[in-house]
Amino acid sequence: NNIKITDVLLDSSLHVKLNNFNLPLLAENKEMGDADLPSSGSKETGKAIVKEDGKSDIHDFGVILMEIITGRAIKSANDVSVVKDLFQVAIKADKTARKQILDPAACKEYSEKSLKIAMELCLRSLSSKLNERPSIEDVLWNLQFAAQVEDSWQGDTSSDRASPVFTSQ
Repeated sequence: NNIKITDVLLDSSLHVKLNNFNLPLLAENKEMGDADLPSSGSKETGKAIVKEDGKSDIHDFGVILMEIITGRAIKSANDVSVVKDLFQVAIKADKTARKQILDPAACKEYSEKSLKIAMELCLRSLSSKLNERPSIEDVLWNLQFAAQVEDSWQGDTSSDRASPVFTSQ
């Protein structure tokens, strides 16, 4: 499947679109005897292969999330390892440490809590042990939660600015 950051596009409304993403072939197709289909294992383990591929997709997602958070291209396994180490330290450190890792374009306004959720999700997605990676459902739940936290934070921030108590002189 091998999804990369260059396959993730935004339309004019800033909705995410996937480009050039090959969905995994169902294991049932392999069992039906399609000789032309690529095989990454035996027919007996077809269902396990699909599940493992899902966890590989989670790893790819983790790399994309890492690139989004940092604003930097991740070009090698060494880059992943270095940034993972930075994330682990930054999560335990203070806001200033996390801000230094964050994409400069995103530094202006963000919720500290949603950033921490995204960094933790990224680290779990990049786990070297397949069984420690989150399921796609867990990824979706965490992203939705981070978005709710961000929306709530932005609502609080904008309501503060609209308040007669807040002045920007």
